[in-house]
Amino acid sequence: MTEPEKKLNRLASQFDAGITDERKAESGAVFDAVDGLWSAVMSGPHLSPRMKELILLALHASPSALNERAVVRHIARAREAGASNNDIVDVLVTILPLANHPLYVGLPLLMDELSKAGMDDQAVVPPIRDDLCAMKEDYLRRRGGWTAMRDQIASWMPDYFAAFIKTCMAPWENGSLAPMERELLY
Repeated sequence: MTEPEKKLNRLASQFDAGITDERKAESGAVFDAVDGLWSAVMSGPHLSPRMKELILLALHASPSALNERAVVRHIARAREAGASNNDIVDVLVTILPLANHPLYVGLPLLMDELSKAGMDDQAVVPPIRDDLCAMKEDYLRRRGGWTAMRDQIASWMPDYFAAFIKTCMAPWENGSLAPMERELLY
């Protein structure tokens, strides 16, 4: 096998083969650059093959990059690398809060639009319920980080917020991944 064929096979292992064949034909220099990047990522000694595949699963399953074929591919490859079904579920539940990011952008826009429409009374952020304040304090104690937008979500969507925080904490309390592994998924 020639060196270009080896590169194509190596890169094809990360993507659908048809995609890599087209890219190689269109631009050898771009292909070589991307191949170099993926080769460095996948051959680096710092993470186990299992963890590399779980990170790639998180990347491809995240709401901002959802790629069903890549998710299926990385689930299979994670299993081959020693990941358990619990590890795979842990990854998918751990990244679930990423779906909240549109609310972080959308709620301020909604409040701005309500104000522009002369509906300032509806743009007022209601106070946070006491039970949610307690959840926030518990979250801060256990995880240490918080964003101001979470307060707005808690105020505007209290039941959703309570479920969201419980979902965020579930993998940290009961998941199969170590905390250090889980941090790599965000």
